[in-house]
Formats: sequence, C-alpha cells, structure tokens
Amino acid sequence: IYREAKKPDRVVQLDKLSIAQGQEELLALDGHGKVNAFPLSLKGEVGPLKSLLSARDMRLAIQMSLGKLALDVKGVIGRLDPLDGAALTLKVEQPEVGAVLKALDLPVIATGPVQVDTRLKDVGALTQLDLNLTVGDLKASANGTLKTLSLVGSNLKFEATAADAARRVRHARANDA
Repeated sequence: IYREAKKPDRVVQLDKLSIAQGQEELLALDGHGKVNAFPLSLKGEVGPLKSLLSARDMRLAIQMSLGKLALDVKGVIGRLDPLDGAALTLKVEQPEVGAVLKALDLPVIATGPVQVDTRLKDVGALTQLDLNLTVGDLKASANGTLKTLSLVGSNLKFEATAADAARRVRHARANDA
C-alpha cells in the first residue's frame, strides 16, 4: 500500500507468483494480481539464475499487462554497468491513457492511445537506443548511443511534437492555477 496525504491509497496486490525452472536454465515466471482496480498479469522467462545474480549475459522474454496496458520485453543484456551486449526490444501499448491516469489519481497530462517502441542494440563500446513514443497527438523520440544506464557519456537526440502545442500549454497553465 502506498499512502500519500489527502489521496486515496494505491494498492498493489499480488495474488499469485510462481517461479519455476523453465527451458535452457531460464526461470519461468507466472503471476497475477491487481493495482487498485486494474488487473495485473505477468508471464515470461528470465535468466539463467547465475546470470541474473552476476548481472551478466541475461536473457528475458516477458509479457506484462496492467488493465489494458500491455508490455512486451524480449532480448539479452550482456552487462548492465557499463551497458554492453544489449539486443533488446520493449513495446508498450495502451488504448486510452487518460482514463488510467485519472483512475490512479495522477495528473491527466495526455489522453488517447499510447504506443512505445524501444530498441537497444550493441554497437561496439556503446549501445544504440531508438525510442519512439506516441500518446494521442503527442510524439516523442530519443535516438543515439548510451555508455551506461545513468546516461553519463551518452549522445542522445530528443525530439517532441504536438499537433496543438499552444492548446496544451494553455490547458497546463489552467490546471496549475
């Protein structure tokens, strides 16, 4: 339970989580529960255990959902720090983010469908990042290279566009008042 003054509690409830031996020394994960009223599910494989403990040569294939939000992560990471040997994809989809933000009692900073498509790829001493995000009529991207997960030594280009940016700024100012 997460408690914030003058706000309803946020409750994460894990009804089931099983971790079993999967294929090729991977750990098979299967679980479900809820976050507030949103159903939560998790299924996939990670590992091998020795790799997870050493944070090297990790493989993962995980599908997770929270309500209608779907997350799919697949790939490998050779090393976390410095980031090396990555070949990873992450996809996120949600048909209407505004209702979710409101139900979680968070500021509704955007409405409409959400789509995130991210790829990490090893390019020698660095890791190529290609991230594309769409939320309704907002579009954002981050492209370039990473040296570590902390962004130190990174070379990234960020872009963002909105179909009606002036309306969004007026809306944000009205909500701040």
